[in-house]
Amino acid sequence: MKTVAIMTMVFLPGTFLAALFAVPSLQWTADRVVTSRFWVYWAITIPMTLAVFAIWAVITMRQKLIDVLRKMWDSVSKKKKDGSDME
Repeated sequence: MKTVAIMTMVFLPGTFLAALFAVPSLQWTADRVVTSRFWVYWAITIPMTLAVFAIWAVITMRQKLIDVLRKMWDSVSKKKKDGSDME
């Protein structure tokens, strides 16, 4: 089931944008099928795909991230407390 979710995350942003733009940068009846503006599709699709994976990673690793930040905070707080006791 996890594999299906990951594959969906890979293809969903590109599919959404292709449907949204109706891929106007492709002209099937012209001599050159790909127009000079085709880069816009990739310039938007790749960052959106990376953003989806980043959000997924943050959500799935949320508790681990909280634990790491809490340990760092406790470490800094302890050092400050130990340092202030010496003054």
